[in-house]
Amino acid sequence: MKKKILCSILAAMTAATLVFGLSACGEEEIPDSGSAPGISEQTPSGGQKPQKPENQDPPKEEQEEPHTHIFGEWKTIKEPTCEGKGERERVCACGETEKEETDPLDHDWDDGTVTKEPTCDEKGVKTFTCKRDSSHKKTEEIEEAGHEWGDGTITKMPTCEEKGIITYTCKRNSSHTKSEEIAAEGHEWDEGTIVTQPTCSKTGSKSYTCKKDNTHTKTEEIPVDPSVHAYFDGTCRDCGKKLGLDMVLSQDENYYIVKGFAGEEMSEVDIPSEYNGKPVKEIAEKAFYLNKTITNIKIGSVKTIGASAFHNCTSVESVIFSEGVTTIGKSGTQIRSGFEEH
Repeated sequence: MKKKILCSILAAMTAATLVFGLSACGEEEIPDSGSAPGISEQTPSGGQKPQKPENQDPPKEEQEEPHTHIFGEWKTIKEPTCEGKGERERVCACGETEKEETDPLDHDWDDGTVTKEPTCDEKGVKTFTCKRDSSHKKTEEIEEAGHEWGDGTITKMPTCEEKGIITYTCKRNSSHTKSEEIAAEGHEWDEGTIVTQPTCSKTGSKSYTCKKDNTHTKTEEIPVDPSVHAYFDGTCRDCGKKLGLDMVLSQDENYYIVKGFAGEEMSEVDIPSEYNGKPVKEIAEKAFYLNKTITNIKIGSVKTIGASAFHNCTSVESVIFSEGVTTIGKSGTQIRSGFEEH
């Protein structure tokens, strides 16, 4: 009996399950916003939907461990160039691919070739070619070579007063020249010639001629000489001093001769170079013979001193002769024993 009751219950449960499954597959569930949570809804067949508890999580699937990529070696898929980037990739066992760019190689320049030679004053050019890509080139400037000047040639001689010119030519390019000035040489003057004798109150003049160019002359002033007088007729026309000497014109009337004192004897004998505008060239024989008054003698431009002209003038202390004396007579300058000027 019990066995039959148990079988009937199992059959009823099986039928109910089958009916519920068919209803769930063939009909859509119509939501009812008015249904209370946890309350099952009626189906068209009069059955009830199973209740769906609020906030119930879906069934948990089995959790997988995270995957770690294991990549192989990098492989180049695009070669880099001098200026452009390349590309490479590597692949994981799972099939995942990783790519990245690679840096440009940069240029590998050769030693370069001179494509424009430098000159004295212009720069040259050197061209470099990349060993990786001959279409890639760069240039650099080469500094100017500069001039290499020769020893130079004098193209204008300097003179006493004007500068000269020396010209240099470049050994690398003869069309390149430069010039430099040569300093003027300056004058080389002779000893000079007295043009006008100075006097006691007037300056004289002296003329010089350049030894390098006799067309170049200069004149210098000779200072006043108080001891030089311009005697005319026994008196200095400039200062009025009396000469006190006896002056006689030569036979040819070209010069004067000193004969001695004209009157009162004096302690100083100053024989002028000129008298009445003509030279005084001679002192006559015995002009001052045995004179005891004379202490100082000064002789100008006299050429000839006669015999015994100053013989035994025992008071004489100093004698000044001109450099022009050419003839001295016997005992002409024998003033006293142990005192003789020539």
